[in-house]
Amino acid sequence: MTILFSPIGLSDPMTDRGDGPMLRIVRIYQPDEVVLFLSPEIARYQALDSRYTKAIELLVEATGQKMPEITIFESKQEAVHVHDYYIDELELILNGIAKRTKETILLNASSGTPAMQQALVALAAFGRMDLKTLQVEPRPTDLTQKDVAFDLSQAWDRNPDNHDPKNNAVSRILAVPLPNFSDRLQRENIIALIKEYDYAVANRLAQQVSSISPDTLEMIAALEARLNLDGESHAQVFNRIGFPYDPANQLAEYLYMLEVRLDKEQWADFIRAISPAIQDTFIGVLRPFLPESKYLKQNCDGTFSRKNDRVKIRSDERLNGVFKKAQKNISNYMLKDLVNEYFDSNVERVVDTKQKLSDLRELEKASRNQWSHEITKVDKTEMEKKGGLSLEKALAYLFELNDVKPGLYDSINELVLSKL
Repeated sequence: MTILFSPIGLSDPMTDRGDGPMLRIVRIYQPDEVVLFLSPEIARYQALDSRYTKAIELLVEATGQKMPEITIFESKQEAVHVHDYYIDELELILNGIAKRTKETILLNASSGTPAMQQALVALAAFGRMDLKTLQVEPRPTDLTQKDVAFDLSQAWDRNPDNHDPKNNAVSRILAVPLPNFSDRLQRENIIALIKEYDYAVANRLAQQVSSISPDTLEMIAALEARLNLDGESHAQVFNRIGFPYDPANQLAEYLYMLEVRLDKEQWADFIRAISPAIQDTFIGVLRPFLPESKYLKQNCDGTFSRKNDRVKIRSDERLNGVFKKAQKNISNYMLKDLVNEYFDSNVERVVDTKQKLSDLRELEKASRNQWSHEITKVDKTEMEKKGGLSLEKALAYLFELNDVKPGLYDSINELVLSKL
């Protein structure tokens, strides 16, 4: 069943130049039901002489098409320019219609006030209902429907659409290109999500927007994977766009992830996740003075585990002295002891490095455990007060000590956003 929903305006039901928008759509589409939406002013004209419903009756009589069922809604809103009001009122009516039909509902977006027309276009663009928005090409006219003495019979007789077959064959009706408008709304949502690093949601939305290029879709999906430390699955994408992914440098990827957590103000997630980064930083800084091969167990693939190699440690008197109370797994307090033992404290750069490592270890020791093991309020100020170091400075230390340039995701975001 084809249903037309149509506000009514001052160009309805017709002018001296032909059909008004509502009548034109009825003539061309021949709906089974016509739902008319009247402002208080238009409702008074309908009550005066039934000009809108009678015009449909005259059309049906002249063309022989089926008489549609006619339903009328009268709005109580006198301020016909208020867009937000009509969004709610029209959505309620259209939802009721949508429950009665499985077919696309036709919308007349050329009649009524601009606020009504804008509300209809917006509702169709939201995509919550199956709506087809139509616009009728306007024709200049001197006739005003505000004339109380409006004579429907005379207007009908003068209507050129009834007498000119050539004119009648031209529909003058255009479908509003809502997919583009809807895509634009979706794009704005995707842009906002990418700026907030919410790549998973952005990726799901982007899959629904047909106008987004495959390359851009691939980049958004790759960002989601990389933030989850699975950049290797999309390495080709990152290599192609100039932000190569190095599977051998997982610490850098981890720091980029921490940077996002901090930017998103996820303080608890940040402080709970900081320990592996501190540990790998300790090991990396120690490496020139004490390679992992001296104290950690080696895996079959040549990498080193995070387990102490007791055989190697016992064979080295200096190491054994540091590891007297060592547990099976390496810990950050042990690594701090190694730094104190093996670093040359007379070198200025080393002194600075030792201090930064010490500050990071203190933040972890004094602050991390509370938010990792207790259910408690997330308070950034308290974290920093307990740890003696701001979270921003801690992250800056980690980037600096590992010689990693921050800002990866902001840089990739800029590229992706330029394609949206």
